[in-house]
Amino acid sequence: MRGGFDRVVAATLVGDDVAVPTLARTSMLVDEGGGRYHFHELIGQMAAARLDPTEARRAEATFR
Repeated sequence: MRGGFDRVVAATLVGDDVAVPTLARTSMLVDEGGGRYHFHELIGQMAAARLDPTEARRAEATFR
């Protein structure tokens, strides 16, 4: 997800609001400050590698 996301979205993505700070402490989520997060670059690369190319284009278009 380009541009990051807030804690509500982070909790939805990871399935648990309590896990968000833990993931930030372990650097899987990067805390941008101001309540914004983004996934570590390597997590994004791994997710992109697992996506079907058609699904990747669809997802990219959805979040622009």
